Amino acid sequence: MELIEQYQPEYVIRFNARDAACECPACQDAAGDWPKTRLTVGNQQRESLNAACESAAREILLNPEAFMLHTGETETDGIAEHSLWDEALNQQCINMAVHPGLTLESRLYAIGVLLSKAQRYRDENQCDPQDLIAMGEQLAQLAEAGILNEQLSLLPPIEVNRVEALGEMGAMRLNLNVPGMQKMMLMFKLSELAVMQPARLQERLRELRCETDPALF
Repeated sequence: MELIEQYQPEYVIRFNARDAACECPACQDAAGDWPKTRLTVGNQQRESLNAACESAAREILLNPEAFMLHTGETETDGIAEHSLWDEALNQQCINMAVHPGLTLESRLYAIGVLLSKAQRYRDENQCDPQDLIAMGEQLAQLAEAGILNEQLSLLPPIEVNRVEALGEMGAMRLNLNVPGMQKMMLMFKLSELAVMQPARLQERLRELRCETDPALF
């Protein structure tokens, strides 16, 4: 059986080392090896995780070393091979995810721009991997010039998403190692979020933004 190169980012290593399986809603509805994914092109295999899994998302987003690559070898038996287009898109997404000139939010924004452009190429039946490489290089230049960070800061916030997130926080039940009175006050605040009307939640969000960044108002 032939051996090929295997690339695992740090977040995959940490996820695989978990003692217990994730029990988030997405994982409960999933089957098979989910949220693990594999991309194989030629003599290379790259492993990743679906960020819809809450545990995977934590490893991807909250660990500064999440995208540090570990190399090794693995057997090719039963591994599906993907196209050069998939390989190019995967590599350009990784380049944006680790770009030192971008904040975390800007990295996600850059990846979103890249994926949107890639989908447009596919819709127009333009499947040349060089188009993706050129797009990635353009985004890298914009990142180095600070333009992507600037563009993201100019985008208006999507209030409806934030309001929905606050409402969902009201249904959370936290296992906190804090004094009883503090825990009671926090749970009371969470319960308030669950019963607040969307208009009131939106108003409260604006108040918090004004308190944290008066220059915006």
